[in-house]
Amino acid sequence: MSAVLKALCGGLILAMALPLSAAEVRLIGSIESQYDVELIHREGGQVVDVVVEEGDLVSVGQPMVQFDPRLAQTALESAALYANDSSVIDALGAQLRSADKQYQRYRKAAGGMGSITASDVENALMRSQQLKTEMASAVREREKAKLEMTQWQQRLDDLTVKSPIEGFVAEVMVEKGQWVKPGEVLARIIDHKARFFEVGVPQNQWAMASSDRTFEVLLGGQKIPVTFSHASAVPDKQNQQRTFYFSIPDSVDMSLLGINGYIVFNS
Repeated sequence: MSAVLKALCGGLILAMALPLSAAEVRLIGSIESQYDVELIHREGGQVVDVVVEEGDLVSVGQPMVQFDPRLAQTALESAALYANDSSVIDALGAQLRSADKQYQRYRKAAGGMGSITASDVENALMRSQQLKTEMASAVREREKAKLEMTQWQQRLDDLTVKSPIEGFVAEVMVEKGQWVKPGEVLARIIDHKARFFEVGVPQNQWAMASSDRTFEVLLGGQKIPVTFSHASAVPDKQNQQRTFYFSIPDSVDMSLLGINGYIVFNS
């Protein structure tokens, strides 16, 4: 039997065999995350609520940090009032239809026995064209208000910072009432599906470690079942070790992250 002591040298895990027994091999490793996410807010502001705690399991889209929404809410309501108000356009439309009809009547009557003059026709045309210009301007202003409403709605939505992944909350860096600068990190999330038990495995154990067996990790007073996931492609030339990654159950507590434990290989 043999055991392995873990040492760090240039980022590589080195293994030194100690005499234990021929039937069992224990290698020291630890649970590490291969992927984590730092949450930031591009504008910053005052935090009015933090709805998660360190260690919480969060799902995609779950709210985590809430910024003060009052300014954005007021601006959104103001833009919505104009964007949803068609009274100006409706009124201009009615005036334009009436002006167009008058122009057509004047144009047909001009030169006849009535009192409609060429000047009356020209004035009616100018009135119709003016109303068309005002209508186009009103339509543009309304479209602008609709765009502003969409933008303010997006900004309002962005003030609720949500988790982009499913994982564990590793750190929360802000608290309620705090003013946050643009780009400041709010929290860090670890992808719980990207957590592995990492261990340096000597060459004579590669075949065993990469088999489809379920192995046992002794860590934090617990026995955790793990299975082989993948291994580093190139071994350390000096020690002929490769880093092996073993999948762990989702139920393993995040507090065990970075804690050393043993993986047990039984021949």
